[in-house]
Amino acid sequence: MNSLKIGIKTSLNNRLQNIKPEHTVENNWNFLKTTIIKAADTHTPQKIVNGKHHVPWINQSIKRMIRQRQRRYNAAKKHNTPENWKNYREIRNKVRQSLTEAHDNYIRGILNTETEHEKPSMGKKFWQYVKSRKKDSVSINSLKDHEGNEIIDSKGKAELLNQQYDSVFTNEDLSSIPYLGTSNTPDIAPLHITVKGVSLLLKKLDTSKATGPDLIPTKILKESADEIAPFLTHIYNQSLRTREVPSDWKQANITAIYKKGDKSKAVNYRPVSLTSISCKTMEHIIYHHVMSHLEQHNILADHQHGFRKHRSCETQLINTMESVARSLNEREQVDMLVLDFSKAFDIVPHQRLLLKMKHYGINGRVLDWIRAWLTDRKQRVCQDGDESGFTPVRSGVPQGTVLGPLCFLLYINDIGESSSSVLRLFEDDSLLYRTIQGPESCVRLQKDLDSLVEWSKKWQMIFHPTKCYTLRVTRRRKPLIHHYTMLGHQLETVQCYPYLGVEISDNLRWDHHISKITFKANKTLGFLQRNINKCPQDIKDRAYKSLVCPHLQYASAVWDPYRKCHNDQLEQIQRKAARFVTSNYTREPGTVTNILQSLGWPTLETRRKAARLILLYKILHGEAAVTIPEYVRQPALLTRQYHPNRFARLSTSTDAYKYSFLPRTIIEWNKLPEDVILSP
Repeated sequence: MNSLKIGIKTSLNNRLQNIKPEHTVENNWNFLKTTIIKAADTHTPQKIVNGKHHVPWINQSIKRMIRQRQRRYNAAKKHNTPENWKNYREIRNKVRQSLTEAHDNYIRGILNTETEHEKPSMGKKFWQYVKSRKKDSVSINSLKDHEGNEIIDSKGKAELLNQQYDSVFTNEDLSSIPYLGTSNTPDIAPLHITVKGVSLLLKKLDTSKATGPDLIPTKILKESADEIAPFLTHIYNQSLRTREVPSDWKQANITAIYKKGDKSKAVNYRPVSLTSISCKTMEHIIYHHVMSHLEQHNILADHQHGFRKHRSCETQLINTMESVARSLNEREQVDMLVLDFSKAFDIVPHQRLLLKMKHYGINGRVLDWIRAWLTDRKQRVCQDGDESGFTPVRSGVPQGTVLGPLCFLLYINDIGESSSSVLRLFEDDSLLYRTIQGPESCVRLQKDLDSLVEWSKKWQMIFHPTKCYTLRVTRRRKPLIHHYTMLGHQLETVQCYPYLGVEISDNLRWDHHISKITFKANKTLGFLQRNINKCPQDIKDRAYKSLVCPHLQYASAVWDPYRKCHNDQLEQIQRKAARFVTSNYTREPGTVTNILQSLGWPTLETRRKAARLILLYKILHGEAAVTIPEYVRQPALLTRQYHPNRFARLSTSTDAYKYSFLPRTIIEWNKLPEDVILSP
């Protein structure tokens, strides 16, 4: 890599005069790109690889035995003599044994143990192996076109997927662009990009990220950051000044990611853009500049928790469940409408988006650069080494880019301005709900739903009525029934719905959610038992914590169970995992308890409690965007046991509220020592 850095520096210095102010951004970028690629080709070691794909632990010796096995099998089938069949079985058993040994040696080898004193580490190769063993990680086998014909070749699959993604783009109606009125938001500050800032960003690049259409490897940009940064900075500032974006930066290689449903249908694959790393670096700079402007002037809606600092699925769920569980505690009914946009990121009209950005004070060079970045984009699908043709991108914000999510947040930001009901947003996942005190509450909720539909028509977004649902949360024996409608379609009423990865039921119990996560965790644990059973204990320990525990701990502050049956259901998985990690399957009393102690694993219940207390600490210190309601107050009487950082217990009459986040965690928080609560 040192020779490569020297080569790039020499090439750039020798050709510095080629970057001139009078040259276009396109010319200067092409010069820099060509220089880097030529230097990489000259100074990077080259190796010819076999184009055939084999599992990595099958070596030449095993391949020869496999061919010999096939020859002996053919001979046995042809002559059908005991001697031939005996010879075949001998080589078959030898192949099996060799494959097992080679596989085990490969697993041990990819753990990257450098010295006898170092613990094995789970590097990139290990995780590639784990991914390759998952059935759902296999590439797209075949697709069916609109006529039901099966497409097997990779080129055909790429073209079919590209047609699908092209079909969802919308043509913006420029004759009906809404008027937003006069904006009181101050203009965004000027932006100037520095060499130091670019160099720092390049040095933070993740080298595991895929190369974009410009073919410049991330590793070269990172390792040669100091050499490349001055030239890249010049191009960034020139691009910002001239409002021009190099064509390479507006191209995207699309990777199709399976969502759910029939795997043979192209509609069930989400497009993710692989774009130029150099462009993404500039997007990072603009993103932070714009986000600073938005935060300074408090522009983004508070109910939006997607793509924002100190906000997450968990914070959104905590805010939602606190209000809903408290209403249930007061014997009220809450009607929740779960709303779904159709292809939300792909259909955002560009001119309407730019209009909203200008309304929020994003103008001048920054707005013009984003306009150029969105204009004349094109994409192609890459599938198994083949590529489709390029298709123009007529609408949408590119998924997989840095600015794409921010653009979407700005576009959807005003959706709930006219709603009197509670609206929760996480990216495009929308939840509209209201406490129902009588028929007029249902009418008001329906009007608010209608206002969202009107907003979607005005801004050319599309709701998917058949994927929108009503969830009625109540303890009433005779709840007030109202059938909500959207675009002439009556919303289906469900008893349980997965919102942001957590199954919310109409009685706020967690039976269904816990059954679902334990099923997933057991399935993942079984996968580990089948594939890394012979790995060292340390590796199995970390694999369990990396792959199984996330199923059991995701957003646990929201659903932390209080029933013994649920706790036992979860702990049973950890007990099984402890036996797997230590390879100890003896059935003597107390064995698992001793194993857990030797591993140093706290119970899952203890970990969930710690997670809740840590989250409350973050909330109180402004590190998690959860609103503390006004009814959460300090104790009326302060004694030596109580201090200003403790809270009065909340009155509860239902288990659903009693064991929800705030009432439950406040009790445990008050028991903490003062030095812990006051720790920085």
